[in-house]
Amino acid sequence: MNQPLVSVILVTYNSEKYLDNCLKSVFKNKYSNFETIIVDNNSSDNTQSIIKEYKKKYPTKIKAIFEKKNLGYSIANNLAVNYSTADFVFILNPDTIVSQDFLTPLMQEIEKENIAAVQPLVYLFDKKTINLSGKVTQFIGFDWLKDFKARSVPKKQRIYSFSGSGVLINKNYFLLAGGFDELYFMYYEDSDLSWKFNLLDKKIIFTPESILFHDYKYKPEEKYQSFKQKLFYIERNRLITVLKNYSLTTLLLLLPIILFMEVGLILFAFYEGWGFKKLQTYLSIFNNFKIIYKNRQFIQSKRIISDRKILQNLESKITFEKFSNVLIKHLVNPIFEIYFNIIKKII
Repeated sequence: MNQPLVSVILVTYNSEKYLDNCLKSVFKNKYSNFETIIVDNNSSDNTQSIIKEYKKKYPTKIKAIFEKKNLGYSIANNLAVNYSTADFVFILNPDTIVSQDFLTPLMQEIEKENIAAVQPLVYLFDKKTINLSGKVTQFIGFDWLKDFKARSVPKKQRIYSFSGSGVLINKNYFLLAGGFDELYFMYYEDSDLSWKFNLLDKKIIFTPESILFHDYKYKPEEKYQSFKQKLFYIERNRLITVLKNYSLTTLLLLLPIILFMEVGLILFAFYEGWGFKKLQTYLSIFNNFKIIYKNRQFIQSKRIISDRKILQNLESKITFEKFSNVLIKHLVNPIFEIYFNIIKKII
């Protein structure tokens, strides 16, 4: 049976805690025609030593790129994808372990027509609680994990958005969509690329036959990154995603509800102690507006699908448990739902 080459891509940064077990699982997989491309973002722990040991052990299977500074997740993955000679790339986080037959079911799906990405079923490290089966996107850009903490396995289905924790991607469609937005640095680049795939009328499929395990943490370990800094990237990149991917008409129609939510978020952020980080998101957007506008022009010039169809796949309310509070449930979500239903009829 002919197996197309797959490049398994890992971006590492002080990943010594996970990398050995991750690579062990990758090299135990049953799909034989693969290579591993690792881009290390200037790790200061033993990550580079682990990579070099595996490079000695599997000299024809591993390509390693050692950067002199931290390029961030988006740039490093784009670098690896462009370095790859394969038609298909599997983007993988180092804090994961893959099952022995994780690639075969994904390849069976992605070779079908118009499929840009295939999402495996991701469990937490307890191996019984689901981490995700993709991602969910709300109409002003909030996103969260699909089927988080579920116990029953979802069926194979088309989904709107994938998670970059582990996903197989058609390289040609990746390049057609412009790859990961390099302004993002980290967070939301998977949701943004998913949105662009949908604009290009390319499909994202979830299949539970492929399994991996992820040591997911909503709050990062402080020695790697502060939670406030994570919130900065998430909030900034959420707004950039909305600004780039909606048409101008849709953005104008959504402006009142976006402003309503931003005022609420500023007040909430100051109450929770990260208000200045929230304000920095606007400054960063202003300072990078030329880049954002250029990236917006790129995807808008290529889009095939209308916002009317896009909205059919977006959520009206925020339902992720990590975002849950009384105000969201009893004030914000009812307003969102009313506004969303009105907008869907106008667009």
